[in-house]
Amino acid sequence: VDERLAASPALSAGKVEAKSHWGVVALLGEMPDERLRREAERVASAVPGVARVNNLILVVQDASRAEGSAPANGTLLMARTD
Repeated sequence: VDERLAASPALSAGKVEAKSHWGVVALLGEMPDERLRREAERVASAVPGVARVNNLILVVQDASRAEGSAPANGTLLMARTD
């Protein structure tokens, strides 16, 4: 799935990673708009062996990435700890 996502020129505007287990794929990362978020799901769904796609990609526009800016009211925040 990662190879197919990387091969799509349309998806180069975002950062997406795929994790899979037994035919279920979770898409994680960021895209600049909803159309590209859905395109990543479509590409992943078309890979042979994929039974289901959980699209967890966040739509993040440049303005919302401004350093020091507070998230909008009601925004879901996710943190990754390694």
